[in-house]
Amino acid sequence: MIKQKKFNTHNSSNAEVLNEINTTPLVDVMLVLLIIFLITIPVVNSSINVSLPKEINKPRNVNTENLVLTISSNGEFILGNSKFKINNGSGFKDYVREIAILTPQPEIHLKVDKELLFEDLGYILKLLESNGIKRIAFLTEPK
Repeated sequence: MIKQKKFNTHNSSNAEVLNEINTTPLVDVMLVLLIIFLITIPVVNSSINVSLPKEINKPRNVNTENLVLTISSNGEFILGNSKFKINNGSGFKDYVREIAILTPQPEIHLKVDKELLFEDLGYILKLLESNGIKRIAFLTEPK
């Protein structure tokens, strides 16, 4: 025989009605929404519609008016038909001054060995810039 438990509806201590709302799930949802808004508002405020130019990157052709400056890892470099050493900068300076006064000024394309020290590359770039060369480009091999 199954015993059934009887509830006493007349006893006020056992039959109290819960008059409070459980706010824990509400607080959890509100915190999640607050975090989402805090993350998305700066993104929406800082975005500006910008129309960017569309360009296909193509390698430049080396024209006859462009000069290729080839620099090896040991400090030797060739500009045009002349060979120079990094230690002997006076002949190179004179040659660069002659190039700088040409109209239109040729673009110098640097073909640099990847093992060259940054110090040497910086020295050559400073020489080119201080002697009036305004158009300098780096040549790389495509992947």
